[in-house]
Amino acid sequence: MPPWSSRYSAAKWCTGMNREGVAETVFYLRDKESREVDFVVTFNRRVQWLIEVKSSDDSPSTSLRYYTEKLRPHESLQLVLNLDRTQEKSGIKILQLGKWLEELPYQMDSE
Repeated sequence: MPPWSSRYSAAKWCTGMNREGVAETVFYLRDKESREVDFVVTFNRRVQWLIEVKSSDDSPSTSLRYYTEKLRPHESLQLVLNLDRTQEKSGIKILQLGKWLEELPYQMDSE
């Protein structure tokens, strides 16, 4: 079960184990007050990233601000498809989606 299943209603989630034996979990978070975050990424049940994806909104979503304060992740990101400039507001990095995706490390498993 997701780490907060008793307090929050995470609609969708998946989990796996990386090569170092760290449990990695990615899920969508929505609570009873309809606050939602597109992606919550945890390592060994500790929140690493909160990620919200928008088409053009460069103001941090109220839900992302709420969960950033409540869960204190390593990093909170709002990824925006149409963004003029990178910025940071209320501890949330607002980045261009395409550029962020291009910079992700990609490695094929040789299995």
